[in-house]
Order: sequence, then C-alpha cells, then structure tokens
Amino acid sequence: MTTSVSVQDLREMVREILTEVIADEIQGRVTSAGGAASLPHAKRECVTITSQADLDRAVRRILEAAQDPAGRSAIERGDLTFVLAAESPARETGQAPVVHRVEKGAVTERHVRNAAEAGAIIVTARRVVITPLARDRSRSMGVVIRKDS
Repeated sequence: MTTSVSVQDLREMVREILTEVIADEIQGRVTSAGGAASLPHAKRECVTITSQADLDRAVRRILEAAQDPAGRSAIERGDLTFVLAAESPARETGQAPVVHRVEKGAVTERHVRNAAEAGAIIVTARRVVITPLARDRSRSMGVVIRKDS
C-alpha cells in the first residue's frame, strides 16, 4: 500500500529532518570540544520486557552499545543507562499516558525523544510518515506510536 505525499509535505519532512540532524551535529561537536561525555546524547534508553523475546532484544542492544569503546565507556560512567519502560511517570502513577499528536509531516527521532522524556505515546494522523530512525528509536526507548485510522 503506497501513500502519495504532496511536494509541500515532502519539503516539510526534509526541513524537519535536516533541522534535527544539524542540531544533533552541532551538539555533538560542542560535547566533544568540551571534553564531556563521549556520546553526543548521553541518555537513558527505556526497555520494555514482557517476554523472552523482549529480554533477548534488550540484552542484544546493551551488547551492541558496549562493542563501541565510546558506548562502553558511557555505560561504565553511567552516561548511558537502560531503564524499564514501566518506570515512566505515567505508568508509575497509573494515570492515562500523555499523548503527543502529530497532525502532518513526519515523526522524527526528536519527536520520539521528547515523548520518552514526557512518558508519552505518539498518535499520528493517517498521512503522517514515520521515519525509519524514529521507528527504531521508539522501539529502543519504549515509546508507542499509533496511527489514527
């Protein structure tokens, strides 16, 4: 099933992605120049473990991060931590999750990071595109992305 995207929507998606990539690149240079963390985005990754397959996926992600010397150092220093997705504020209190809506354009990695920090889920309009990086990041951070029907 192929969905056509207008030229305007495509331009907006490219603009959002470039803005995100440029901001990430600038932050990475600042972090490296300052001698702080080895990883440009010292962070915590949410891990959902409800089955054996989830556990296997989480362990593989940790091993993947530890193979890179900078990633291993970040894990050892505590700059990169792995937490259970169940520890998000909305789940701890039993409240309904916060919803971040995306009406047009694309869901990018930045949307996913913001939702993870807020303990939110992302709900998109039918025509919104989800970038591959955003989809991967949502899996690693335990952020749910739902499309309206």
